[in-house]
Amino acid sequence: MMKIFDYIFYRVYNFYARKDKNPDTYASGIVSVVQFFTLLSLLAAIRLVHEFPIPGKYIVILVILVLMVVNWFRYEKSENYKQFSERWEGKERAKRRKRGWFIILYLIGVILFPIGIGILKHNLGVL
Repeated sequence: MMKIFDYIFYRVYNFYARKDKNPDTYASGIVSVVQFFTLLSLLAAIRLVHEFPIPGKYIVILVILVLMVVNWFRYEKSENYKQFSERWEGKERAKRRKRGWFIILYLIGVILFPIGIGILKHNLGVL
C-alpha cells in the first residue's frame, strides 16, 4: 500500500518541482490528505457492517497530525525522492498516463465514497 503513496508523492513532487522551490512539502501534504481520506473511506466501509460511534474532532485532528509527522519523516527528512526517481523516471509515456489516471480515480474514489455513504445513510435513509 505504501507503494501507491510513494508514487503519488513522486508525481506530485514532479508537478510542484516546476513551480515551487519546496515541492517536497506540497507533495508530503497531499499524500497526508490522501491517506486521511483513505482511512475515512475504510471507516465508512466498516460502519456499513458494524455500527460504532464516530470519533470526535480532536481524534481526527490527532490522526491528521500523526499522518503529517510520519510523512514528513518518510518523504522530506529522509529524501526518498532520489530512490523514487530511479524507480519510476524514464517510464514510457503510456504507462505514466495510465498510472496518472489511476491516481486521479483513486483520489476521486476515496473522497466520494464516504460522502456517498453519508448521503445514502443520513439524507436518503437507504442504508
